[in-house]
Amino acid sequence: MEQEMIGLASKMEPGLAAGAYTLKASQDSSIPDSKIEPALFSFRCGADPLRMQQTDVYSVYPPREAFGKFERVLPNIVFTNKTLPWERKVNKADKAPWLALLLFDETEDAAITSLPAEEAFTPAQGRYCPVNYDSSMAGNCMILDAAAGLFGSICPDVGDLALCAHARCVCRDNKVTEKDPPEEWLSVLLSTRYPAAVSGERGIRNICCVVSLEHFGEFLTDPALRAEIAKGETYKTVRVPVLYSWSFYCSSEEFDFKTVFERLDAGALQLPEIKKDSLPEELLNLMKLGYGPVDHQLRDGSSTVSFYRGPFRAYQEKESGMTPQMNGDAWLRYDPAIGMFDITYSAAYCLGRQLALQNGSYAAALHKWRSENKTQAGKIRQRYILACRLGLEPEISSCCMELMTKSQKDAVPDGGSNLSGIEGTGLFSELMEKAIKERLERAAKELLKLT
Repeated sequence: MEQEMIGLASKMEPGLAAGAYTLKASQDSSIPDSKIEPALFSFRCGADPLRMQQTDVYSVYPPREAFGKFERVLPNIVFTNKTLPWERKVNKADKAPWLALLLFDETEDAAITSLPAEEAFTPAQGRYCPVNYDSSMAGNCMILDAAAGLFGSICPDVGDLALCAHARCVCRDNKVTEKDPPEEWLSVLLSTRYPAAVSGERGIRNICCVVSLEHFGEFLTDPALRAEIAKGETYKTVRVPVLYSWSFYCSSEEFDFKTVFERLDAGALQLPEIKKDSLPEELLNLMKLGYGPVDHQLRDGSSTVSFYRGPFRAYQEKESGMTPQMNGDAWLRYDPAIGMFDITYSAAYCLGRQLALQNGSYAAALHKWRSENKTQAGKIRQRYILACRLGLEPEISSCCMELMTKSQKDAVPDGGSNLSGIEGTGLFSELMEKAIKERLERAAKELLKLT
C-alpha cells in the first residue's frame, strides 16, 4: 500500500464461520469387489472463546502501565489478525463483533479474577451470566465481575458495538522495526468511554478489558433486559469472560518528560557537603572524579564504606578492555592506597542482572538455555564414562590439551575461542564421539577376523 494512503473497512469477516468441520475424501474404483474406505479429517475454525494468544495483540494505547494525560483519549487495541473481532457470532446479533473493549477505573466496583471454567460459569443467584459451561471449556479462564449498574452503563449496545471495531490498512515500511511484521491489514477495537483522571503525580489507575459478548446477544438487543440489569435489583453483578487486559494511570495534569524530571528526588545521589581540608587529598581527588562514599554490606555479614560512581561522567574514560565475569564480586576493585573498594562495576552488574531477569522472555530463554546445557552435560558425562571404560581417557585428554594450546596461541587480543567454556564442551563432545567410534570400529573388525 502507498505510504500516503490508509484503508478502512467497517468489518472483515473470515472465510469460515467459527465451529467444527469435517472433510471427507472418498474414491471410487472400477476393480470388482474392491472398496476404498473414505478418509475423514476434522478441525475447528475460529478464535478461542475464552483465551487470546499474546501474538494476537499488535499494540495497545495508552501503553501498558503508562503514566500520562490520557483523559481525552479513547483506549484502543490493535490485533494482528484482521478478522478476529468477527470470527465468532453473537447470539441474536450475528452481524455485530463478538469482542468489546470495556474500561473502568480502580474506584469502581469491578474486578478481574482467574477461575476454573466450570466454577466461573456455574449459575448463581443474583448474577447475570448467560455463558453456560460445557466440557470443551478446559482449564482456567479470566472473568470480569462488575456491578450490574456499572456494566449496564459501560457496555455498548448492539448499535455502538458495531462501531467499536473496524479493520485498518496502513503502510508501515518506514515505521515498523520488528523482524517479522504482520500483514498490512489489522483489526482495531475501541472503547466507548474516556479514562477517569485525577490531579496528582500518580493519577488514577484505569483498566481495559477485552471481553467476549458472544452469549450476550439478548442483553445487547433487548432494551427491557438491559434496563432491568442496569437497575441492579434482580441482578447485583454481571460476569463476562475476559480475553485480554492491561492498565494505565491517568492524570489531569501535564505529564511530560520535563515535569517528571523536575519531580525527581535526587537527594540520595548528592554528595555530602565537604569542608575544606577535612579529607586527605587522595579522597578529594576521587570525589572530584564523581566518586561518592556509600554503605557496603559484605557477604560475611560485616559492613564497610566503599566508593561508588554513577554512569554519568564529565570526562571521557579510557577503554580498559574488560572481559565478562561470572558474578558481581568479580567486578569489585580494591585500592590498597586508601584501603577501600570501588563497587561501581559490581553494582552495575547486579542491577543489570536484576533488570534482565525481570524481563519474562529473557528469563524464559535463560531457563531454556540452562536446561538444554544441563541435558547436554549429562549426555557428555555418560559418553565420557563409556570412553573411560574403553580406555580412551589418555587419548582424549591429549587431544584436548593440544587444542587448548593451539587456541591460546591463535587467540586475538579482544577475545577468542575458550575451550574451557561452551565451545570447549562442544569440541570435547566431538572428540569423544570420534574416539569412541574409531575404537568400536576397530573392535568390530577384530571380531570379524576372529570369526
